Amino acid sequence: MRYRLHDYSAGAGYFITTVTYERQPLFGQVIDGRSLLSELGKVIHQKWELIASRYPQVIRDTFQIMPDHVHFILILRDPVVARIGKEDATNLPAIMHWFKGSSARSINKLRGLKGEPVWQQGYVDRVIRSESELNKFRYYIQTNPQRWQMKHQAAGG
Repeated sequence: MRYRLHDYSAGAGYFITTVTYERQPLFGQVIDGRSLLSELGKVIHQKWELIASRYPQVIRDTFQIMPDHVHFILILRDPVVARIGKEDATNLPAIMHWFKGSSARSINKLRGLKGEPVWQQGYVDRVIRSESELNKFRYYIQTNPQRWQMKHQAAGG
C-alpha cells in the first residue's frame, strides 16, 4: 500500500505492520499480556536486530512481535543507502523486501520447507507526520499484547 506522492527514499518515520500468511500464529503466543516468542519469532527478532548493521542510515524504534503479525517503527535518515547484492537499497520497500525475504528463508530452513509463504503479500505503512503521532504509534505497539489478550479472551480463545 504505497502512497503515490510520497518519496520512500527520503528521510521519514514509518509505522509498519506486516502479517503472516493466512494469519498463521507462527511467532509465539501472548501470555499474561506479554508476547512469548517461538523459535520462529526469535528469527524475526534477529532480523530486526540486523537492520541496524545492514542499514546504518535507519533508526530502529519501537518493535513488537505478535503471534501472527509484527509492528514496528523505522526512521529513515536522508539519504538511506545500503548494499543488497549488486543493487543499492535506497527506500523503505527495499528494506522491507530484505526483512521479509530474509526472515522467510530462515524460517523455512528451520521448518525444513522451501519456498513456502511466511508472509502475506505487501505490508501496511503509515508515514509518521508529528511527534504526537510517533508517540501514539509507540503506545499502540507497546500495548498490543494486552489488547491481543483481551480480544482473544473475550472471543473464548
